[in-house]
Amino acid sequence: MSFMKSFWAALLAFVVGSIVLSVFSVMVFVGIAATMNGIRTTVRPGSVLMLDLDVVTDSPPSSLMQDIDWLTFSKTPSASIFSVLSTIDAAASDPNIEGIYIRTDAMAMISAAHIEEIRSALNDFRASGKFVVAYSEIYTQTGYYLASVADRVYMHPEGVFDWRGLSMQQFFFKGLLDKLDVEPIVVRHGTYKAAVEPFLANTMSPANRKQSEMLVNSMWKVFVGAVATSRNLPPEQLQQWADELAIRSPQIAENKGLIDKAIYEDQLEEILQSLVNPSVADSVTLSPDSLVRQDEVVSTALSSRKLHLVSFRDYAAQVMPDAKNIYPNQVAIIYAEGEIIDGQSIPGYVGGASLAQKLDRARRNDKIKAVVLRVNSPGGSALAADVIWREVERLRAVKPVVVSMGPTAASGGYYIACPADAILAQELTVTGSIGVFGLWFDLSDMLKNKLGVTVESVGSNPYSDMGSPFRNPAGEELRYFQQQVERTYGTFVQHVADGRNLSLEQVEQVAEGRVWSGVDAQQVGLVDGFGGLREAASLAADRAGLNGDFQLIQILDQPESLFTLVNSLFASERGSGVISKNFELQEDAWNRLIRTLSEEGVKARLPFLYEVR
Repeated sequence: MSFMKSFWAALLAFVVGSIVLSVFSVMVFVGIAATMNGIRTTVRPGSVLMLDLDVVTDSPPSSLMQDIDWLTFSKTPSASIFSVLSTIDAAASDPNIEGIYIRTDAMAMISAAHIEEIRSALNDFRASGKFVVAYSEIYTQTGYYLASVADRVYMHPEGVFDWRGLSMQQFFFKGLLDKLDVEPIVVRHGTYKAAVEPFLANTMSPANRKQSEMLVNSMWKVFVGAVATSRNLPPEQLQQWADELAIRSPQIAENKGLIDKAIYEDQLEEILQSLVNPSVADSVTLSPDSLVRQDEVVSTALSSRKLHLVSFRDYAAQVMPDAKNIYPNQVAIIYAEGEIIDGQSIPGYVGGASLAQKLDRARRNDKIKAVVLRVNSPGGSALAADVIWREVERLRAVKPVVVSMGPTAASGGYYIACPADAILAQELTVTGSIGVFGLWFDLSDMLKNKLGVTVESVGSNPYSDMGSPFRNPAGEELRYFQQQVERTYGTFVQHVADGRNLSLEQVEQVAEGRVWSGVDAQQVGLVDGFGGLREAASLAADRAGLNGDFQLIQILDQPESLFTLVNSLFASERGSGVISKNFELQEDAWNRLIRTLSEEGVKARLPFLYEVR
């Protein structure tokens, strides 16, 4: 009897506790959702949109909780590139928005290719007759690349202006492996396929150095050309200033024409007010040395018309699709962002099966007349890439498919792009890397010499433990793995030749694992032209014969259930939990490397994670 009393009491406590926890969780989620939607802002006439992004992602968050900072219980100010472009386009046609004010201080972590796409949208915004003004305390090179598109560029008088050229660094782990008595086992195809070099050498190979130098020089040329055009400066002069580290202060940057004036932010507010209020604009002028002190009448006029800045996040929350007009024709955007893995997608990774299912749904949906496949991936599993490739081929057979390349679309990322009807890239996109490799490690000496552990194996056949990390492979095993690599490489090259209408010989000349910038990739036939999501959508619609009468939609992951949301907070497997993600942010690159090396099968992956600085 006492047992039954205890049982029912425990059960009741469990049920009540579960209900209380559920109610609390719902309250937390509702509160977070409210912060995610932003504050409803009144956009008054004469407003200025403030572009102050911290993070720009290629695709919208795959989880409702993905962008939550659990230390402050607030949403991190990130936005998808689609949202950024849509918001700028909406501001261009909004009669209440007079101009855009760019603050680049927090934009150091936004990729150069995303900056290029935003820069293009701002150029179009200026073409509408509205102004763009930029200000920063510190101009990084990517930040200034964006700011230079503005009509006027200002900075803090004691700020820092960085202009020295671009660089790339690569870590090499051979010395570490030698100390640990770990021997890497490598099979690959591609003179330039440098993904395995960090484990085999202490320095770059000549081929790897050549492609890396070509890449950074090509990207730097894009930076210099864009700045030269926007600021009306000779490219040779910009190059010389970088060579000599000549831009050592805001005042020097001003004297050389890189910025319009070194001023304080409160002085910038007066300039913005003058641009919004043309009646007093002529009274706000700049002398060579400092802002001219405004007379009392003008200052009173300016202060009476207080500047109304609208935050980008709040304005973006109000840019909603037109629900009044339902279009029978749709152009769908499908995202492939992250490393390509077998099976289902998880946050930060593209699952071959998951993406194939999305492509299949788009193919079967009669309302969808064309598809834009947005690729931002360094590649990964060659098998998963081929699964996706097949679905792109099937989709292309019935509907136009245009690939829009983001910051990176290389190796497996190019594998899934090559069958499209057309490929558009940014000039700063990293692409190519048509090559494959296999990599694993012999840990037997490390276990024996460092830990005193030995491993013995028995099997039914000579190679039943093939690929074991506890012994060095025999010659026949290496030949087997090399044949797998060669077979995958041959398939990859054939897919590229078929998709790009090139001969195998032409593909071989640009393959071998070589990495290209978007500019160089267009010259060798790997991409068709330059443009971002907007241009890709227009091209897809044109190929479908829609003549502008279409609705642009995004095919995203299914929204999570309450259980999934709770689980996403505390999930620890593969570091996918939101809380663990915030605490392990610094380990992201290492975790991705370990995941890549731990997966079986042939890889079609970019050599490194490129970061422009």
